[in-house]
Amino acid sequence: MLCRRSLPAAAAKCAKIRSAFPAPTISGGPDSRSKFRRSYQGKMDPLSGLAVASSVVQLTDFMFKLVSGARCIYRSAAGATAENETLENLSSRLQELLLQIPDLFKAGDHLSKEVVTMADSCRDTAKELLLALAELKRKDKTVWKSFRAALKAVWHQDRINAICTTLSRMQWVLITQLQFAIMQVYLFCRQFDA
Repeated sequence: MLCRRSLPAAAAKCAKIRSAFPAPTISGGPDSRSKFRRSYQGKMDPLSGLAVASSVVQLTDFMFKLVSGARCIYRSAAGATAENETLENLSSRLQELLLQIPDLFKAGDHLSKEVVTMADSCRDTAKELLLALAELKRKDKTVWKSFRAALKAVWHQDRINAICTTLSRMQWVLITQLQFAIMQVYLFCRQFDA
């Protein structure tokens, strides 16, 4: 905190700093403008330098993902990255399991209808994920097709992640509903045992 005695000293320091770094002026005619351009030619302020460095790092990261993805897709027998193949296998298996739920809950009560409805929603989302993953596969085993498939995979990664997140949330709701249904059946059977 500044007191009254230190204000003149602070003002003197500010004046000294200002005189050490004079502000460039453009007024005065064409000669002063060229002098201004020459004084800042080839120099960059620190924030601009940081922005350029950040852009270079982002571009390098993007290119690394692209090249490694293209290489993985080119070497893959299925024409997809290992992560996408795993997601495809899990989604297919989930769809098979979800097809069996309506047969298990044939009763007409409210809980059975909710479980079947949630299972249908999960199955539709899993189907959407499978379709999105199918779009990312390469058709022919060429370097160019692998590169294009890797580019699509990088571009559509946010979409795939969003579908996976939605599917995961729906899965947790379905699991909770199934646990509640099992608890109700258990309590119903326990009434007859007592």
